[in-house]
Amino acid sequence: ALAAVLAACERLFWTANTPALEQVVGKDGLLPVLATQNMLRTAGWMTGAGLAAVLSAALLQHPGRLHLIAWLNGATFLAAALLMLGVRVRRRTGAPDASRPAPKATDPAWRRTLADRPFLLLCLTQLAFALMTDSLTVMLPLVALDVLHGPSWLPAAALITSSVALLLAQKQAVRRFGGHGSALRPLRLACLVFAVAFLLLAPAGRLTPGWAVPVVLGAAVAGAVADALFAPVMTVLANAAAPEEYKGRYSATFQLAWGAAAVLAPAVGAFLLTAGNAVLWLTLVALGAATAALTALVPRSGEGDTPA
Repeated sequence: ALAAVLAACERLFWTANTPALEQVVGKDGLLPVLATQNMLRTAGWMTGAGLAAVLSAALLQHPGRLHLIAWLNGATFLAAALLMLGVRVRRRTGAPDASRPAPKATDPAWRRTLADRPFLLLCLTQLAFALMTDSLTVMLPLVALDVLHGPSWLPAAALITSSVALLLAQKQAVRRFGGHGSALRPLRLACLVFAVAFLLLAPAGRLTPGWAVPVVLGAAVAGAVADALFAPVMTVLANAAAPEEYKGRYSATFQLAWGAAAVLAPAVGAFLLTAGNAVLWLTLVALGAATAALTALVPRSGEGDTPA
């Protein structure tokens, strides 16, 4: 029940997040703000995980006091809610987009959203990207310990390394690809970098344990760089593809791609791993190639008015 509530709240946050940010900073400022937000989220996650680990160790002899962690975590969400009371957004109204057919007053919002085939293709592309990043995150610890027989601290080190790499790469990626232009370059480069990560891990079953640390940490860094390249760009493209009157519906549909990937990645990854380590990672390489092909159609849903 708690996992379901957490998942629902996360989707609600991300559904509202981008449209609300656009109302604060405008379309032109959206990409750098999303990149900064991603960096802050990663820093917050690392800080929270560290504090939780320290508190858990300190309270291990007194299990009844572990509730303190839950109360402190709840207090951070209360603080966030209070901070949001001070945020003022204003709906931006502009001239209607002549390239979009005017919606009929009787059109149900969800019917209009699901009838937008270019946008659904964008969501499918996002699902593929999310599957790659989630599969790497979920399966990397298993491969590090069960396939490469690395040290027990390696999965935690990989998570910390990838978080630091994301913090360092995010701003650089936006600075390099943040001008007005095609979204193809960062998205296709993300597919290429994902492929590098997967190909590093594909021969892991034949490597000696001495290779565990460099291979796993290298794959973690490559995955973080790929995430820095695709995540903000795809979010901006999805927001740009949404008509003003349907921002919420479009954002919610886009977020389904992340939710579906979170469910599919562990199941599909575990199934492929039972067939063999190389099977898992080479399948993901093929997924990356298919995703790179899909990106050829992505700019058509937001090209021209999207910083990417």
